[in-house]
Amino acid sequence: MSALVTYSIGGKAYDDSYDALMAVGTTPSALHKHLLKSWDGVPAGMTETSPNRVDPKGVPVINYALSTYNNADGTTRFLHDATYATIKNISLSYSLPKRFVNKINLSDISVNVSVENLATFNKLTGMDPQQSYDGNVNNRYAGYKTFTFGLNIKL
Repeated sequence: MSALVTYSIGGKAYDDSYDALMAVGTTPSALHKHLLKSWDGVPAGMTETSPNRVDPKGVPVINYALSTYNNADGTTRFLHDATYATIKNISLSYSLPKRFVNKINLSDISVNVSVENLATFNKLTGMDPQQSYDGNVNNRYAGYKTFTFGLNIKL
């Protein structure tokens, strides 16, 4: 049996895809469902001098004229914890005992199975943090999960 596990502890990743989906422009494009939670006016009981006027987890008002303030590239709003662990590969091989193999006039029979890209564990939504070393995450998908089965027979 063998396994390959990769991980990263700490660090931040900037989600370019999420940033683009949260921006409103003049050209029709896809938008993220989180925009449905945006302000449609001043929140009740809030004034310009309210100390908690900006909710760091909130979604700003969607207004094209103010879009450069709401969706500015480089904001920490789109930074996410890049800690992850990935099971990249697990392989298992088993050779049948010689006493069984010799009864059917063969020298060896082995069975093997492996899986690639089994699982990724992280706190991110839809992002694969291992795709880039520069801290930016774009529209890319994680590798396909691939199962391989094998049978080796030696005469």
